[in-house]
Amino acid sequence: MKWNCRECEDVCLCSVCYIKGRHDERHEFIRYFSPGSIGVKVPKRFISQKQKSLGIFPGATVARGTDWSWAEQDGGAGSPGKVTGLRSYEEGIGDRNSVTVTWEKTQKTANYRVGFEGKVDLKCMVDGEAPGYEYYKEHLPLLDGDILAKYTDTSSSIKVNDMICVGMSREDLKSAQDKHGGWTVRMNDLPGCMGKLLKFSRSGDAVVEIGMNKWILNPDALVKVYDVDIGDIVRVSDDRKFVQTVQQDHGGWVDDMDMVLGKVGKAVRITPKKDVVVAFGRKTWIFHPACLIPDPEGQIFEIDPISSGAQQSAAGLGDILGLMLAQMLLGGGGVRVVGPEDFLQAAARGDDDLIVKILKSNPQLANEVIKGTTALVLASHEGHNTVVRTLRTTVQRETQPDN
Repeated sequence: MKWNCRECEDVCLCSVCYIKGRHDERHEFIRYFSPGSIGVKVPKRFISQKQKSLGIFPGATVARGTDWSWAEQDGGAGSPGKVTGLRSYEEGIGDRNSVTVTWEKTQKTANYRVGFEGKVDLKCMVDGEAPGYEYYKEHLPLLDGDILAKYTDTSSSIKVNDMICVGMSREDLKSAQDKHGGWTVRMNDLPGCMGKLLKFSRSGDAVVEIGMNKWILNPDALVKVYDVDIGDIVRVSDDRKFVQTVQQDHGGWVDDMDMVLGKVGKAVRITPKKDVVVAFGRKTWIFHPACLIPDPEGQIFEIDPISSGAQQSAAGLGDILGLMLAQMLLGGGGVRVVGPEDFLQAAARGDDDLIVKILKSNPQLANEVIKGTTALVLASHEGHNTVVRTLRTTVQRETQPDN
């Protein structure tokens, strides 16, 4: 939770500072239960009564609890131990989510979870509670099903274990990180990157895993990434700035893509980079998956590629190549080879037998530039190694000088 002063815009307190009387106690505050929750006005502190909490605090007598997974460190089930301190279980994530315990039987001292990752290793023994922090009872939310539902059932918000994408530009992300984990030069590469939301910190920031690294980021910088498969009906985000940001190195952006923002199409292919080829009738574009939201009941927006004259985006290989990859695989296999363009289609499908047959009579096609690309470039991009070897062998043979 966090507490924002209604009278001073720049004052935001954690629960400990709020209880300890930081800032003017005559000012009204707004309580926020969780990231994205609706604020609730609470009474002024100077007219409210404090109460003392009891539980697993220094001095408490504890035993192993529901999530215990530490073998016989405690000396066996039911063995008592004494809490000697509060601490953070993992450096940089929270500061009161574990406690240090010394066990009576074994005299071992170790740290145990009391909230870290939702786990509680300990329980208080009968009459073993110790006094802890003070609190204002009437200022706290009721932890019932209603409040949890408001937090966990909001489709537009991100949740723990969601796949996410950093959806802000470098400049916007740098500004958003102020007072939300800070900024480092390494964050320049984060826009458009996907990862997993591990947890929310005590201050409400998002702890995310991207590749092999963990980052503390402003939740406002993150967008949920839905699982999209071939054949799914999807709606493209209508946020132009966001789409332009994440499309860098993920299909690119051309101004004609404006016509499909907020529109519905069909996922017809997943590229090796996990980008999604979306068809709008016979027109296709390649999108970063974060741009797409499942819309199974949506009506597909049909575009005539001939009459529209629109450009295509590409997955890092140029506009023409992106168009060809998408259009070739949109129609499926079984294309009858009658010319250079159909030779490219065979290379894109990985049809090595057909490639070999064509090259026997037309070996020059192996290195011929067709519509701005070659069969070798297409086969390499699609990962068809056998076709690549066939084409390279033919190219080498054709370029060797005669004796």
